Amino acid sequence: MEFIRDQDFISKNKPMIVPEDSNTISTVVAPQFFRHPAFLMSINIILGFFFQEYFHFPLEMILFLIGMSFLGQILLYRYSRWFFILSCLFWFMISGLVHYLTYQLPINAFYLVQGTKVTYQGTLQRMNEKYYLSKIESFSGYRPILLLKNQGQDFDQFLFKRVEITGLYRPFVACSNPGGINLQTYWRRKRIFGEIQVYECRLINSNTFWNKILLDLEQKRKALSQRWKNTLGEEYPYFAAMLWGEKNENFQDSTLLLQETGIYHTFCISGLHITIFGGILLFLLQKIHCPKPFAVGISIFFCLFYLLFCSISPSAFRAFLMFALFLLTKQIGRNTLSIHFISIAFILMFFLQPEIILHPGCQLSFLSTLAIILSSSQPPILSHSSKILRWIISSFGLSTAVTLFTLPLLILNRFSFSSLIWTSNLILIPIAQLSIVMNFIATLGSWIPPVIHFFPSLIRFLIRILLVLSKWSQNHIPHLFWQFDIENQCIFGWILWLSLLFLIGWLILKKTKIIPMASLILLSLVLVILGCSTQPQVQIWVLDVGQGLAVVGLFHNQAICIDTGGIIRTYGNTGHTILFPFLKNRNIHGLQSIYFTHFHQDHTAGIQGLTEVYDIPGFYGPFEKQLEGGTKITPIDYPTISKHHHPYQIEIIPISGFQENDQALVYRLKIQNFSCLVCGDIEEEGIRQLLQSWNNNIQSEVMIIPHHGSYITNLAQLIRQVQPSLAIISTGENRYGHPDQRTLKLLNDFKIPYYRTDYHGAIGFHIQKKNWKVTVYGKNDFSKMDHQ
Repeated sequence: MEFIRDQDFISKNKPMIVPEDSNTISTVVAPQFFRHPAFLMSINIILGFFFQEYFHFPLEMILFLIGMSFLGQILLYRYSRWFFILSCLFWFMISGLVHYLTYQLPINAFYLVQGTKVTYQGTLQRMNEKYYLSKIESFSGYRPILLLKNQGQDFDQFLFKRVEITGLYRPFVACSNPGGINLQTYWRRKRIFGEIQVYECRLINSNTFWNKILLDLEQKRKALSQRWKNTLGEEYPYFAAMLWGEKNENFQDSTLLLQETGIYHTFCISGLHITIFGGILLFLLQKIHCPKPFAVGISIFFCLFYLLFCSISPSAFRAFLMFALFLLTKQIGRNTLSIHFISIAFILMFFLQPEIILHPGCQLSFLSTLAIILSSSQPPILSHSSKILRWIISSFGLSTAVTLFTLPLLILNRFSFSSLIWTSNLILIPIAQLSIVMNFIATLGSWIPPVIHFFPSLIRFLIRILLVLSKWSQNHIPHLFWQFDIENQCIFGWILWLSLLFLIGWLILKKTKIIPMASLILLSLVLVILGCSTQPQVQIWVLDVGQGLAVVGLFHNQAICIDTGGIIRTYGNTGHTILFPFLKNRNIHGLQSIYFTHFHQDHTAGIQGLTEVYDIPGFYGPFEKQLEGGTKITPIDYPTISKHHHPYQIEIIPISGFQENDQALVYRLKIQNFSCLVCGDIEEEGIRQLLQSWNNNIQSEVMIIPHHGSYITNLAQLIRQVQPSLAIISTGENRYGHPDQRTLKLLNDFKIPYYRTDYHGAIGFHIQKKNWKVTVYGKNDFSKMDHQ
């Protein structure tokens, strides 16, 4: 960055005095850095936060660097470059300190009490039908939040009151799989660090003034919600989502339609809602000749009231903050559409709610606002044409700018993208905005009898028109709709983004000479993306399903499963929450067969989430049985080699011992030069039968250790016979001590590398013609190795 020096501002009529040190500047003349200090401060805050997120500097080092950079700014304020560097370092480390206080401090504290009985005092709150303990007294500054679990406990009587909670604290279960959600990371982004299984909840003191306000608003919202539910009927879910962000099951059924037509964001409390609500009030107050400062103050106050009415969701709080800053800067005569303005809003919100940096909705919102600011600063195209044409071109350009800024985040967060946003901004969005206006007016005037009779019909009409036009657009307008939780559709998203970047860059620069070179660069980047995204057609995955087992073999758009996981804490049925999202991510259209090692719940319960989606022709197990849900199992009671799933060859070995775990099937999955032995939960007798029956035929490159890594006396003999080059232990949260330390020592003694799903996440094997590669997903992405 170049800085302005003294001589650039010295009058030509006066002698020029050049300072001895060319790095020094006059205290009167500010360098360019100070033109947008808030923007540069924001950049350093973001960088510092993510740096601390991944590298975890200790508190002592953070405080030392803050002190040294602050002292350096005081001593070197005359040296522009050094002052700039130290200022950046100061805000960089301040952000790191905020991260430490917000995340690392509570994580360290809760780590010491996990799995134990705890007692905390705090405020009980509810959001999206879940109950939380916030403002916990054991912490200061940025206080963490805990999720409360107890279906038999009536928490409504304690809403927004100071309570003392006694219960069992447990961190969230973390399962990392392609296409799935790591719920520990998901909740952590919201600054929620675990759950308490509540044993006792008691009131410790009367409400504070603030909590009484929140409780009164909650009661009024319930009453208002019930009144409009009775009045609107089927249209109520859309009314509630659009007005205060409440999304029930009936609304969720239309989520895909609203996403595909590009209007889903109008049903989330955002700057659009706050601007409309505050704008209506400001307009009415100005019409009755209310003094401008008074009108601005009333508008901000009622927007704050609306924010509290919406339970202070992060998106609503961000929207209120930006709207309030907009009105205040307008009042004092400053430029409201500037990078400086959005930077100040970001800094204020960061210090109030640091977790916004990790919140995808807030990231998209700030980037969209930045795109709007930059797009609005460009000179109008066809300025002498009609207003309608200028409006259409402006809307198209605005949609393109927002897409350019937000598309990478949509891809990285596995959201969706629809090209209908360009037409929606012309037709559907104006109708949605009109509907929001009518909703606000109807709610504000609901105490007037004529309003009660007139507005419900109008609201129902607007919502129905919006849904009908959305369905018509979905079915009749050719468009692109990509769901980025499907892996190959991410490729198309990146190619579209690069193409838009190239097109807009060319339109701005208007230099035809660079088109050939830029086209070659664009083509090279597209080929690199395609090359990096191309995966081998044959893959085998051991999924991270907690304390259970699920092995999936993929080929083209087909799959087979060996076991399906079970029901685990936080995730529930793994078929719904892990296996189906994984198969969707891999674009699997057909599930050919499911094989079971045995019938314990941690190996079979996930089948329910798959039979609801796929028409599966075959289910196989060690003996005839009917699982919960009516699934009938075809028994395999003799050694079999199945070649029905080309290119897979499945060798099936029946085991019939006295123990329940030994009434099982062992599978050897073979493809080209790769084989994987799936042992299920067999124990000593099962291993003995396996060794006697098959001898050297069970040699495999990969072995899934029996019974989640428990120690078995003849396990060493099995390992010698299999001779694996890699071992997998599928385990998770359990009370049995799996995996056993003796098993881990045994693998180390044999010098066999191993992966654990509870530490590393899902493990994938990519089989090629001459070699195979193993990739560890999620918890240790960079741990990869090739096997020749």
